[in-house]
Amino acid sequence: MRFLLILCSLWALSQCQVKQQDRYKPEDYQMKMSVDESYQPLIESTKEVFKYHYKNSEVQIAYKAENEAVADLFKNDARLIIISRPLTIGEKAKFEKEKISLKSVPIGIDAPAFITHPENEDSLVTMSRLEQIVRGKAKNKKGDTIVLVFDKGYSSNLNFVRQYFKITAQDSIKTYIAESNQEVINYVTKNKNAVGVIGVNWISDIDDENQQGFLSKIRVIAIAKKENPQESDFVQPYTANLHDKSYPFTREITAISRETNARIATSFVTFLRNERGQRIVLKAGLVPIQMPHRQITIKKKLE
Repeated sequence: MRFLLILCSLWALSQCQVKQQDRYKPEDYQMKMSVDESYQPLIESTKEVFKYHYKNSEVQIAYKAENEAVADLFKNDARLIIISRPLTIGEKAKFEKEKISLKSVPIGIDAPAFITHPENEDSLVTMSRLEQIVRGKAKNKKGDTIVLVFDKGYSSNLNFVRQYFKITAQDSIKTYIAESNQEVINYVTKNKNAVGVIGVNWISDIDDENQQGFLSKIRVIAIAKKENPQESDFVQPYTANLHDKSYPFTREITAISRETNARIATSFVTFLRNERGQRIVLKAGLVPIQMPHRQITIKKKLE
């Protein structure tokens, strides 16, 4: 009788384990996500480490303008998007009308970076001078109008600059669209009269050889909030300056998912927000939402 009870218990336990495994279908490990192209270096680094820990995962990533990413989320062409802002009131209303539930969380802080050719005299600028450049009213010493270069039409960088400087549809501003952050950098390296706007993530990782190669061909513009600044007032978009907001432009990297259960998109966001993921954010030269802990062991002095 006792032997029979043991057999029954073992059978019941095995059935529970089978049911536990059956809960996860192949599609639970598959995901399409759309990401603002400004964050491509960060997300590629994260994907590699995530894949190491979640070996069954299949993550397909499309890098595009943030408005296109939001459209993908609405059409269910992406289960997860990562963009430079929360959804607008109008976008939220659209999802609510279709009864689509969303989860939205911040994962870090970044900024748009202004870059220029090494021979351009505009490498230290005040906010008023920068606004002249943005509005197409700034000229160089030769009298040529400075060309403002963006990655995409309606990209996060373009949208941010428009909103910050209150540029409306009625304002006639000439810009050059290079189609990617990489192409903005390429354009600036070849045109002495250009100022480009890119996601700082493309130049912020000091351990990335490609990014260090970019920095050898361009200048990152330092900006001063004061109108009559001292040299120490000019600030570049580096981690410490983003953290204390001494750099005037910062924005929150936001992950938005349409998953309501614990599947791969939820796991990816959780990974990005845990200590390992936040270390990747920090290594990328951005500001983590939760600063990773650092343990220091102090040894007693030997007699």
